[in-house]
Amino acid sequence: MKSFRNYLPDLLRLVSLVAVCTVVLLTSAGNAYAQDSNSGGNVHGVVVDEAEHLPMPGVTVAVMKGSKMITGAATNLDGEFSVKVPDGAVLRFSYIGYAPQELAPVHGRSMEVVMKESAEKMQEVVVNGYFTRHRNTYTGAAKSLSGDELLSVSATNILSALSTLDAGLNITQNNAMGSNPNTIPDLVIRSTTSLATGNEVGLNSPLIVIDGVESNLQALYDMNIQDIERVDILKDASATALYGENAANGVIIIERKRVSQAPVRVRYTFTPKMSFADLSSYDLCDASQKLELERMAGLYDSESGSLDQSYYDKLALISGGRDIDWISKPVRNSFSHTHSLSVSGRGSSLDYNFTADYSDVNGVMKDDGRDRYGLNMYLSYRVRDKLIVTLRADHTSLTTNNSKYGSFSDYIAANPYDSPYDDHGNFSKSLSYNKNNPLYEASLSSFSKTNTRTQN
Repeated sequence: MKSFRNYLPDLLRLVSLVAVCTVVLLTSAGNAYAQDSNSGGNVHGVVVDEAEHLPMPGVTVAVMKGSKMITGAATNLDGEFSVKVPDGAVLRFSYIGYAPQELAPVHGRSMEVVMKESAEKMQEVVVNGYFTRHRNTYTGAAKSLSGDELLSVSATNILSALSTLDAGLNITQNNAMGSNPNTIPDLVIRSTTSLATGNEVGLNSPLIVIDGVESNLQALYDMNIQDIERVDILKDASATALYGENAANGVIIIERKRVSQAPVRVRYTFTPKMSFADLSSYDLCDASQKLELERMAGLYDSESGSLDQSYYDKLALISGGRDIDWISKPVRNSFSHTHSLSVSGRGSSLDYNFTADYSDVNGVMKDDGRDRYGLNMYLSYRVRDKLIVTLRADHTSLTTNNSKYGSFSDYIAANPYDSPYDDHGNFSKSLSYNKNNPLYEASLSSFSKTNTRTQN
């Protein structure tokens, strides 16, 4: 009987032969599987968005092998793509504002890729005008508001919406100007100064930054609230590290809306507004009461101990029914309206947004008015993955018209027994006690009007 050592060479040769055959079979099977399921060739399909399932033009389709991009393409206006994919490669779909996806290529039929939006949460970041920081790394006091929050409070008045949503931001109204739409109220974040002389209010006005550019309160006052994406209010002196001493009174940072969808979208907004003069708080004397008050004050006492003839003349007019409601003369019920039209979309690596707005704001004082036309253009072209060229241009035409009826206090001081007209039906130049007739002043050809054009 032969020992096991004598059979060992034959056994090793048999094992080697079986191993070689197994490798050949596995390699053949692997090649057959690769040829059936992932063979090199053209892959085509369409890319749509998740929200409305509409085609997305300009989506980057990169052919990746490992971490290296071999080739790539972009979807056309119909969201379609066609690219050659070698063996072992995957497809990477990316677009600004959407989460990137890596998918295995599908051969023999059209692929449908659904892109999902990737939006940062407002409350987790703070925009300081130059860059965006995570809220956890920002040590200053800040308040962030979205455009939808502003619209839920007011569809036209930005300053009123800001003061309502942020208790630390106050509006100081100029009550002497009433409802004059051309009077811009003062905005205060960090209180007022402790010293003020004469008619100086001594307010600490905040710095206004719109899309990274320093602006003024009038630009914020006239801004179309429909265009605002978000507002960040920096309330303490930490913002001075970026803006210097101008930011010592706080900073209000405005970011306007950008394109957030691929298909063309048209939006029109119409906002009407009615204004009424509420005169119920004025408790004034009527004609007979005012004349009696003047008599008791001794304004008609003569040296002879009797009343002046002027008293009896006025008494006769009052007895005849004269009682002029002067405070109702310069006011009206006004109608204001605001229109906004925007067209936005994406295509061939280009984001675009065109906005036109018009507002006609009228106060309750006659002839008070503020007409504003605005055009805004936003273009953003993606040259490559990390290079984006952006252009934003604005054109604004503003016409302000101040009431020629003068100050409302002149009408409060007018006596109710005085008529604004003379015996011939014309406006009287003066009233009792040599007071000027404010209605006569309004009938003259004088006016106060300004025209302003701004381009950025």
